[in-house]
Amino acid sequence: MDKRRSIEVSGVKHVNPIPSASRRGPFVVSGAISGADPETGKVPADLDAQCRQMFDNVRRIMVAAGGGPEDIIKMNVWIADRKLRETMNRHCSPTRIRGRPATRSRMPISPRRCRSNAICSR
Repeated sequence: MDKRRSIEVSGVKHVNPIPSASRRGPFVVSGAISGADPETGKVPADLDAQCRQMFDNVRRIMVAAGGGPEDIIKMNVWIADRKLRETMNRHCSPTRIRGRPATRSRMPISPRRCRSNAICSR
């Protein structure tokens, strides 16, 4: 049986000592992926910039795991307000396969408990 392999991507770090993602065989699973800038570690105040960076961070993790966004089957997205969904959807296109998006679940988050308006895991 294949051993689990940790995927580390610079600038996509957690507060706790856990990897950006893990891979076992053909499966890749991540923890929360935010829109934090990999150079500064800061989350942009603008939701558009947050979502753009969040999906770029997803792409970087998938490439480091040996795939790409087109290999994503399902993604969970937490967003502070349902009204912000349109902005998030504009940046979701890297996860499309032949024009069809990956399966996605949207769940609310509390901005008081998270420094982002949107985070995801895949």
